[in-house]
Amino acid sequence: MLRLGFMALLRRILLLVLLSQLELSLAVKGSTKAKSRRDTTALEMRIGTPEACAACRFVAGTFKDKVARAVGKAKKVATRQARFDEVVPTLCDEDSWPAELGYYDVDGKLAVRNYDIEGDGSGQQVPVKDEDGEVQFEENGRPMMRWVEVNKVRAGPEVRADAKEACMTFVAAKTDALRKEVVRLHIRDTDWTRVICENLHEVCPPFSGEDTAPDFGRVEL
Repeated sequence: MLRLGFMALLRRILLLVLLSQLELSLAVKGSTKAKSRRDTTALEMRIGTPEACAACRFVAGTFKDKVARAVGKAKKVATRQARFDEVVPTLCDEDSWPAELGYYDVDGKLAVRNYDIEGDGSGQQVPVKDEDGEVQFEENGRPMMRWVEVNKVRAGPEVRADAKEACMTFVAAKTDALRKEVVRLHIRDTDWTRVICENLHEVCPPFSGEDTAPDFGRVEL
């Protein structure tokens, strides 16, 4: 009788140990998952992640143009940093933006474009690229081209407001991180849509067919 009581107690202790280990394992997994989950921006909550991604890509393009003009061909870190700091207050100025913007479906991907050019939709010839993002060429040396449909999703003043908010959220709020990138990267050759929207903010997924190397399109000086 004593032996049976001891065995029952032992089984109970083992069960409690197993349950404790299971709870600990679940807690660790939950903590890891919580740490890997990024915070959703107010812009994404308001207009949705696809539109926020499109707006981010647009302002990443304006960032590239402004910073490239400001930095020029300077190579010294101090000079590049000083020139970047000079242009920081104007990074989200809308003076150089098109008068009206719109969301367009471009070959199945949402993008912000100039409404005055695209209107209600159009199409364009683009180079054919392989799965590594390299342009393919004909036997005569000319790049292979294909037709891409551009269809309007919506346009109006609110799209410009979305782009402004995207610039403040994804560019202006990250100037310290971007300064570190600017001083060491080739401005024109670096894919800033990937650096800003995929790497720094994770608001955009990598496009199918693009280079998915861990450098996110960075090109060192």
